[in-house]
Amino acid sequence: MSARTALIVVASRTLGLSLAIEYAHRDWDVIGTIRGSRRTALHDRAAAYRGQVAVGGP
Repeated sequence: MSARTALIVVASRTLGLSLAIEYAHRDWDVIGTIRGSRRTALHDRAAAYRGQVAVGGP
């Protein structure tokens, strides 16, 4: 776990997803929220950055 954490609202697409990827790449812990319950690209990123990216939503 890093010393820095970013909360990104609606991180499942476009700008939010890009920010989540960039922060994770820079070694931040990322909590990204999504709308709905479908699997998104953020879920794929969370799998790639094991333990560093968390997905929150309904």
